[in-house]
Amino acid sequence: GDITGAVTNNGTMVVNTDTEIDGSLTNGTYADLTLNSTGGASVTLTVADSFTNYGTVDGTGTGALTIATGTYINAGGTVTNVNVVGNLQNQAVLNYDEDAFLNGSLTNTATGDVTVSAALDMNNNNVTNRGDFIVTTDADSVGNLHSVANLVNEANFTIAPRGTVSANQVNNRDGGVMNVAGTLNSATQVNNTGATMTVIGLVDADGGVVNRSTPTEIGQITMAGGRIVGTVTNHAQLSGRGFIDGVVTNYGTVAPVGGTLDVDGLINHEVVNIGATGVLTSATTVQNRDRLNVTGQLVA
Repeated sequence: GDITGAVTNNGTMVVNTDTEIDGSLTNGTYADLTLNSTGGASVTLTVADSFTNYGTVDGTGTGALTIATGTYINAGGTVTNVNVVGNLQNQAVLNYDEDAFLNGSLTNTATGDVTVSAALDMNNNNVTNRGDFIVTTDADSVGNLHSVANLVNEANFTIAPRGTVSANQVNNRDGGVMNVAGTLNSATQVNNTGATMTVIGLVDADGGVVNRSTPTEIGQITMAGGRIVGTVTNHAQLSGRGFIDGVVTNYGTVAPVGGTLDVDGLINHEVVNIGATGVLTSATTVQNRDRLNVTGQLVA
């Protein structure tokens, strides 16, 4: 059906069939907007102007609920399993535990909390996180945030074990904290700029990993038993134990600690500190052009 004019829902709104609202839609603080389609069919709610949610929007069911709007703002409520055509700004709680898609950008603000435990197709759109974002698993599905154009993290982004994130480019920056216990795939570079990245799982970067500091934030990559596939260019701090399937070019500090850091090669232009608990293993000759301090063990 079609509705003309602005709509404010302060009760229960059930979407049974494709519906168009020729105006804006506001879902109030204690309001519910849910899917109840006939025979499990997928339905689309089209909102000509903006859609602002303060209540609950739930697309869970045998069909799918798609909301098509210019801008979708989740201002204070909970949104679960809703396909979105348009840009989505999350200021509250956003959950995906069923497969879904977004055909527009996703921005998670400082107050936002996003959990993805199913396949979420971004259709080559951007994801920007300034709040808390986790890609994880649940009882019957595995988180897979994929087809992201540019992933930008400036706060807390976690890829839990078995979770996967795939993007064209990844930028962890400006004090962001990224923990990779699952898999992070990038078709180009992974940039860690004035941010912290901990690698427990796999980082597969076709364009390599670049680690830099800013005037106010130190760039820190900690290998915690994980693996990086690709070259690493380090202008800041790289430490820990694990595997780097690529050559490390160092202009900052590399510090193997707590075990073995295994690399394909090392070209050192600044400082390498191999502490008493550290082992650095290189598949090729280490090229040292500045300071190489060995208290532990170097194998090349």
